[in-house]
Amino acid sequence: MRTEDGVFILDSKEMEKSKFEGVMVSKVEENQKRNSIIAKKGFYDTKGNYQTKLITLIYFEKDELNVRSLRKILIGIVGAMKPLDPKIPKIAVTEDVMKLLK
Repeated sequence: MRTEDGVFILDSKEMEKSKFEGVMVSKVEENQKRNSIIAKKGFYDTKGNYQTKLITLIYFEKDELNVRSLRKILIGIVGAMKPLDPKIPKIAVTEDVMKLLK
């Protein structure tokens, strides 16, 4: 796992297998005209079981979104979720999402 522009970069297989605590962003392959990504929050519940929770689905045109703006959007959404968590979440994106954002 490497970091770039303040996010962790994982390949798709790593993302599926990992139990990443924070926000995970991956590409959705449903519409070739628009780019779409899905964000999920990964966390351990009070019983120690790993859980994921859908945060948002984002559609965007080419060159409309970059890593910095994606981070701001996700931090804002997670910051408003209950229970409130004052710390900034770690964010991991797949390599194919990084290609869309560049």
